[in-house]
Amino acid sequence: LREALACDESICGTVVEDTLFTRLGVAVGDIIHVGDTDYSIRAKLLSEPDRISGGFSLGPRMMISRAGLERSGLVVPGSLITYHYDVAFNEPLAPDYFEAVLDGEFPNQNWRVRDHTNAVPAVARFVRQATLFLTLVGLTALVVGGVGAGQAINAFIDRRRSSIATLKALGAEGGQIFQIYMVLVMFVAMIGLGAGLIIGAALPFAVEYFVGDAIPAPAKYALYPGPLVLATAFGILTAFGFAVLPLARAREINPAGLFRDLVAPSASRGRWRYRLAAFGALGAVAILSISLSRYVEFTAGFLAGCVGVLVALRYSALAL
Repeated sequence: LREALACDESICGTVVEDTLFTRLGVAVGDIIHVGDTDYSIRAKLLSEPDRISGGFSLGPRMMISRAGLERSGLVVPGSLITYHYDVAFNEPLAPDYFEAVLDGEFPNQNWRVRDHTNAVPAVARFVRQATLFLTLVGLTALVVGGVGAGQAINAFIDRRRSSIATLKALGAEGGQIFQIYMVLVMFVAMIGLGAGLIIGAALPFAVEYFVGDAIPAPAKYALYPGPLVLATAFGILTAFGFAVLPLARAREINPAGLFRDLVAPSASRGRWRYRLAAFGALGAVAILSISLSRYVEFTAGFLAGCVGVLVALRYSALAL
């Protein structure tokens, strides 16, 4: 390589990828002009160590020496140039220790240090962005599903208004009404949750069956109980949190009020213990989401934004 890139008084050598031969219609021994000088193609680049860590390139690779670069006239004020240094240690040394010492000796420098644990930052960045996107999708589905469940329970209570009023008129206590309809609501929620768990458990095997051969990286297709348990916890807490408030309201309304609720809605909001139970369940969902997230600030900010939007919409509706 040193001989192929050597410079003499008239010209410098270069090594280029096979793609350049095809694009320019040249061969080994031909002359190409780059910048302000000519280069003699002396060899074809067949392979390059650690090429995958170099990231995306716009065109075929062309190698020249430092002297050849200086002759090109491309290094001028305003040129966009990136330098990469490969550092080898004579003895075992932790890369993070090396980086810490380097930052201590040369603070506020514009370099980035990466090691074998992060050899391809572009891939790590893509995985991080995909994780953030999936986290956003999951949290959005959780919030939208919970709000939809709360509205569905309200509609369910409206349809059962006469039944609840009749039960209360016959002597049923508010606690019994709450328990009966909470059992019904959670039963329906468990049916939906069970269907979701079955689909989630089968999904890895479906991926293996349909597109397993197209995935270049080795993947382990198995039943993962941890995520399924977490999904169960999220589903139960969300369903319970959004079900308590409308059921607590129905618990407090007297029989006559239930009959009149369609034309003159009651202002009853349920007892504080029920409201605290609902907020506790939803708070547990938020704590679980934040504590299990790899991006705590992102998750906490999203949930805080959701709460702010729900409050704003609630009081906007009230004002209208």
